[in-house]
This record gives sequence, C-alpha cells and structure tokens, in this order.
Amino acid sequence: MSRQLPPLTALRAFEAAARLGGVSKAADELHVTHAAISHQIRALEDWFGLSLFDRAGRQIRLTEAGAKLLSPISAAFDNIAGAVNLVCEDANQKVLTVSAAPSVAYKLLVPRLSSFAAMEPDVEVHLHHSVELANFVSDGVDVAVRFGRGNWPGTVSKRIMEGFVQPFASPSLLQNAGYALADLPLTPEQIAALPLHHEDSTEFWRAWFEKAGAPGLRFRSGAVFHDAA
Repeated sequence: MSRQLPPLTALRAFEAAARLGGVSKAADELHVTHAAISHQIRALEDWFGLSLFDRAGRQIRLTEAGAKLLSPISAAFDNIAGAVNLVCEDANQKVLTVSAAPSVAYKLLVPRLSSFAAMEPDVEVHLHHSVELANFVSDGVDVAVRFGRGNWPGTVSKRIMEGFVQPFASPSLLQNAGYALADLPLTPEQIAALPLHHEDSTEFWRAWFEKAGAPGLRFRSGAVFHDAA
C-alpha cells in the first residue's frame, strides 16, 4: 500500500515555522528566504485544501488542523534525524555529501568523480540536488556549490569560478511589447519597463542595472516596482 504524503520540503517548512513560531525564524533555521518558507506553507495548505495557520500581518498562529499536524510531524523528523545520525556514526563508512543544482552536478561534478575516486578510494560521494542554501546542521550536507556572492551567514565560502548575469527575453515577450530584433539591444530603461522574472530575490537585477549605469532605475518585478539602488 503506497503512502499518501505531501511534499517533504513543504512539511519541513511548516514544521519549522510552527515549532519556532514564525516564518522568518524558520527561514533562518533552514537557510532559505522568508518567501521560500511562505511559498512552501501555502503549497502544503493547497495540498490539504485547508489553512494550517491563522495570519495577522507577520504573526502566525496554528489552526486546529495545524496543531494536529505539528506533533507527529516533529516526531517523524526527530526519528529520521536519529536514524541518519546512527548511520553516519558507522566508523567504516566515509561519505561525502555534496549539494549542487542538477546542472552543476552533471556538468561540473560528475565528470570529476572518477578522478576523485582514484585519489580517495575509501570515500563514497553522494550528490544532493538543490538550489536552496544548504543547512549544514540539519541537511546532512558536507559541501555545497551555489551561485552567488558568497556572503551567506554561518558559512565559509570559496570562489571556484567567475559567473555573470545578463537579461534574456523570449521573442514573443519582445513582440508583445512592440519591439523587433532591429531594436536590440534594449536600453536599461526599456528593459525596466518589461515584466522581469527572478527567483526569491531581485539581487541580480539590481546588480545588473547598477552595472549597466542605471543604479537608481525603478523596474517591474511581477506587479511590484523596485528601486534598483
């Protein structure tokens, strides 16, 4: 009989927010953004088809359904953590868990695994696919490869290669906005008027506008306008 389970990432976000009494505290513990925790909780509520928290501004309080869910979920995660610790204590097993985005894992890490195995034949490498910041306390991750500035709290980072960011747009988006290929490249002001997509943060858009010589430009991110400065 198959188990009917919601996404485990959403359960972790819910459990941390409920246990700590806030979305921001859960985000700090799991080393993700406030928006990522909120998104996961809402996805879990959609899965159940009911509310798990009552919200009043930034304050959250468990509903009756959320209170029923918290205790067994917390116990389950404690049991999983205990089992993982027991396995990791096996002195005969040397495991290196490396977390990276799937594209980085397959293009950068997998081609080098044979060379690493030749140098360290007693170490078994586990690849963990994720783009969220790793929590080296609770995730069981030893090393993480991420794209960013490297100023993540509670970590020691080392740059392994240069990166760059630049805008991309589908031809249909440009066409709908009234631009033709002959109009390219667009100015920062023209780009700022388009709906700009991003992940949890507008950090890289702000950096790009600054690099393009328009640090104070207001730009559209979804339905919200931001100052690039």
